[in-house]
Amino acid sequence: MTIRYEYMGGQLTIKQLAMFSPVGSATIRKRIADGWSVTKSVERDAKHEYKKSRKCTAIKHEYHGELRTIVELSELSLVTGETIRSRIACGWSVIEAVDTAGGVTLYPTSSSVRISHNSAMRKTEALEKKNRSFARCAARINH
Repeated sequence: MTIRYEYMGGQLTIKQLAMFSPVGSATIRKRIADGWSVTKSVERDAKHEYKKSRKCTAIKHEYHGELRTIVELSELSLVTGETIRSRIACGWSVIEAVDTAGGVTLYPTSSSVRISHNSAMRKTEALEKKNRSFARCAARINH
């Protein structure tokens, strides 16, 4: 004797239920045996639900007394979200991960972002040296 289940106003077998479902008949059979309702067994794709909920959950990190996601932290900083994420995974503090850009430590203040003077000068000098080097190479190529 085939067992039939009430679904959408009719009496259907598990194979018939599978025609309405994103999952197979074996999954529906197991779900019903595990105590799921017929409707949930047929209509819920557990993998899709997991992926959907996983994307929506964002880990929040404390940054200057406020909880923020990686995306929010990257919007406040000169550092990309991927860089912040990998720095935190490598053991950096959240403040270090967000406030360090290109070897320069940024210090947020209430009105603006202040860069350490010595670090900025070293960076400027390095860029000027690079530009002079490129100019010399270009001059050699043109002559």
